[in-house]
This record gives sequence, C-alpha cells and structure tokens, in this order.
Amino acid sequence: MKVIVPGGDGSSIGARDARVVIVTGALGGMGRAICEALQAGGWTVAGLDLPDVVASRTDHGFPGLLLGADITSAGELESSFGEVTRLAATPTALVNCAGVGAADPLVDMSFDRVRKVIEVNLIAAIVAMSLFARHWVAGESRRPDNVTGAIVNISSLAAYGSNAGQSAYVSSKAGLVGATRVAANELGPLGVRVNAILPSFASTPLTAGATDETRADYLSRTPLGRFPDLHEMAATVTWLLSPEASYVSGAELRVTGGRLF
Repeated sequence: MKVIVPGGDGSSIGARDARVVIVTGALGGMGRAICEALQAGGWTVAGLDLPDVVASRTDHGFPGLLLGADITSAGELESSFGEVTRLAATPTALVNCAGVGAADPLVDMSFDRVRKVIEVNLIAAIVAMSLFARHWVAGESRRPDNVTGAIVNISSLAAYGSNAGQSAYVSSKAGLVGATRVAANELGPLGVRVNAILPSFASTPLTAGATDETRADYLSRTPLGRFPDLHEMAATVTWLLSPEASYVSGAELRVTGGRLF
C-alpha cells in the first residue's frame, strides 16, 4: 500500500487527532471537494483511491493522508483502516464516495462491468462500514466520552430512477440507500449515525461523457435552474458529520436543486 503523508513526515497530522475521517474516492471530483471541506473544518482527512491514481497524480497538495488501495479488496480496505489508526487515530467518520458508472442496455450488457459497478458502489461501501464499526468498537476505551461517530454514503438520485442502460448503476445506488437504513439501525446504539445523500447530476469525471442533450434534459427538470457546485455537495457532507446534525440518522437527503426524478 502506498501512503503519502503531508509534509513527508506527518507534521501536519494532529497528535492522536480525535476527528479522523476516511474518504473513499478521494481524488475524484466530488471526493476531492469533500476532503478539502472537511480539512478546512478541522478534520484530519485520510483519503483512499486506487494505487495507480495516487501514483499518477500531478497535484501534490492533497489535504491530508493519502492511501493507495483497491477498495474492492477487503484485505486492502482493512489494511487502510489499520494504517489510518496507526498514523492518526481510530476513525470517527467515514464517507463512502468512491463510485463508477456504466451505461449498458440489458440486451448487450457486459457482465464484468455489472460486477465492477456493484463491487465499487455497493459492496465496498458495506465492507467499509463494517470495518468502521469494528474499529469504532475496538477503540472505545481510547475515545473521549463526548465523541460520536458518523458515516455518510454518497448515493444518487438515480436510486429512484429508471434511466435506460443504468440497471447496474441504479441497483447499486438503491442498494446503498437500503444499506444506509440498516446501518443506521444497527450502529445507532453504538453512538454512530449513518446517512446518505442523493445528489442529482453534477459535473465530475464520472459524468464527463454526458451529452449536451442529457445535460439539457436534467437541467430542464431542475427547479433551481442550474447544476450544483461540488462545494455545495461537500458542505452537505460536512454538516451531516457535524454536531449540528447530531439527531440526524437514517436520512436520505436529496441534494438536487428541487429535482425529484
């Protein structure tokens, strides 16, 4: 596993910081915006992304720890959690932001791509929540009494959609909403809140291939008449992890400018 520490010596990592958040898909458009917002809000950020993505990046100003890991490997995910705990502290928050898309009609879809979408968007998120819960329980004796935990899963408005060619993507995002509900029920008694945000269309590398017609269609169904800035998405995540949202759990928060489908 490749680990990059700000400053090269860990100097910008707080001493056993009690506010440590793991963000998957940290070098994507939305993931990077979330990491920057959380770091600005006082969090110690540990970002996870694919090893080749981490190795090939040209921007060396990532706001926190950066770990190269394939999140579809339970072993690599587990190692990442252990490394974050070693370098900073037991994570108190998790943001499942990693995601991949696919546009495959049922009549000629690629089964391998279906598996990839489900593995990244859903299975990896569930495994990450399980690992977070295990570390949370294991770290109880070392945690201040007033520290609570929180998880935010980045789903999609597509979870309630039926766009042609998106059976795998829609299924993965709908499954993530269901997993959020279950996790909120299970982890609430442990002091961990779990929520999902459901963004509508936003300009990220994942949507770069959208046609002008698709963008115009989405915009025509958005009452606020514009697409979101990624920092608006990040601000929503920051709020859900904050004490101001201390009684919000099991929620599915649509961040869509009023768009409902």
